[in-house]
Amino acid sequence: NDLQAGYGFIESFETGYTKSDDRLIFDSKVGYKAVENLYFSAVFNFRSQFAEGYKSQTDKTPISAFFAPAYATLGLGIDYTPSKNISVNFAPLTGKTVMVKIPELRSTYGNADDQFCRFELGAQLKMDGKIEVQNFKASTSVTLFSDYLNKPLNIKVNWDANVEAKISKYFSVTLRTNMIYDDNIKLTKVNDRTGETYQAAGVQFKELFSIGFTYTIGDKKK
Repeated sequence: NDLQAGYGFIESFETGYTKSDDRLIFDSKVGYKAVENLYFSAVFNFRSQFAEGYKSQTDKTPISAFFAPAYATLGLGIDYTPSKNISVNFAPLTGKTVMVKIPELRSTYGNADDQFCRFELGAQLKMDGKIEVQNFKASTSVTLFSDYLNKPLNIKVNWDANVEAKISKYFSVTLRTNMIYDDNIKLTKVNDRTGETYQAAGVQFKELFSIGFTYTIGDKKK
């Protein structure tokens, strides 16, 4: 089981308040050993966010909120773990629900205007890897999903990567990136020639760089 919950914001004198991080992710996996390093498995994932997001600082039209959207996925398949740092899970039978509680946002995420929950059935491939060497550690997770019921060749991608390095006794730096592609998610774009706005599928990318300070009070237990 793995739970990720994060919320961050930036307060600027020029642009005011804006979110820098907002995620709520829960993963669970259970397996039954078939042969060495290979398991029959069931995997579950839930993904959403805590607070509302807006188009811009001046345009307060909401583009996301808690359960707008929310994704719940359950997949049955096999899990291959050649080492404790690498895991490859293939679930050829995967059910996925896309939930959007705000009616005005449902078409943005591929749901009908009167459809709170949309079901997808497909195959999922999830690859996880991590490495840790002295003061450096990195991890990555890539999830690929193909919907049997709607354009199976249009692969949905969710890729997270996290790198952390300790640069001194008290300071560390962290770089986290997230890339999403889903042809059902319609992003607002601008036509370079006419200046008109339209909605179309596209790649979403977020990068977060931070510097952390840690001070330990008391002696470490030996």
